This record gives sequence, structure tokens and C-alpha cells, in this order.
Amino acid sequence: MDLWKMIGAVVMVVPLPVYFLLRSKFTRKKRPAGAAADAATFILFAAVPLSVEALWQLPFFSLTAIGAVLTAIILLYAEWKRTKELDVFIYFRKTWRVYFLVLFSAYVLIWTAGTILFIAGMFR
Repeated sequence: MDLWKMIGAVVMVVPLPVYFLLRSKFTRKKRPAGAAADAATFILFAAVPLSVEALWQLPFFSLTAIGAVLTAIILLYAEWKRTKELDVFIYFRKTWRVYFLVLFSAYVLIWTAGTILFIAGMFR
């Protein structure tokens, strides 16, 4: 079980370094932030539920998956209403970038809450 805890801890910490490392590596390309966000989104899908579970002992993976599916459906409907002809590649790229923004925001909020809880626990 210690191996799984170690893997979980690594996954929780890795998204920010991966994003900034890839962003600096892709600086020669036209859109380095987009490529870095695409790569970091994979890790964020695991890091956000693991962080919530580590802080509050709440199973959060199923809510993350349901939220991702609902977001994809809403974006698909909006794209279909707007263009009437769906370009799948553009749709997937927009959906993936929205996932990044939502998951990264949740990741920052979770780590901020965890830091505050840790500091508050030190002064008890």
C-alpha cells in the first residue's frame, strides 16, 4: 500500500512542474502554452480527485468524470448551435482546453485550501 501512496503523492504534485517544464521546452513553437496545457490535462484528471481524497477523504473521481462528460455535452451543443457543421478536431481541442482551465482552477483552489488547513492545524 505504501507504493500506491507514493504514486498518488507524485501524481498530486506533478501537474505544475509538467506544465511549466513543457511550456519552456515548447517556446520555439507558435503556441507553447497550448501544448503544455494539453499534456498537463492528463495529469490533472488524476491529481484533482487524488488531492480531494487526500485532504477530505471524499471519493471525487466519479464526480470529475461526470463533470467532464457534462462539459463535453454542453460544449458540443453550443458548438453545434453556433456552426451547424461540426469540426471534430476543433471541438476536441476546445473541450480539452476547457478541461484544463477547470481542472487547473480546481487544483489551485484545492492546494490553497490544503495549505490553509495545514497552517491552521499548526497553530492549534
